[in-house]
Amino acid sequence: MGKILIHIGGLCYSLVVGDGNLGFSYLLGSIDHLALMWLSLEVISLINTKPWREGVSWYRVLMRPIVAVAALSLTTIACNHFGVENSIVNMTESMQTMFLP
Repeated sequence: MGKILIHIGGLCYSLVVGDGNLGFSYLLGSIDHLALMWLSLEVISLINTKPWREGVSWYRVLMRPIVAVAALSLTTIACNHFGVENSIVNMTESMQTMFLP
């Protein structure tokens, strides 16, 4: 919840104080991070609720996570196209600094 508020506050600040290009890049990066958090929440919800044990069809079980994957893929492609740092790059760099000397 805090990360969402930070993104919204940073977006408002960049739109009011900064130039339009900074606002667009911050908006695109924020949407990408929110898509990653949405995908994470969908996967956690899927694991915790285990709807496939209740006889729910696989289509209904995987529909929301697949939409979240599509949203993350589209925002990551848009970030790469416009040269905005995205959540996949951030995760990769964090893993490298965590595990490599």
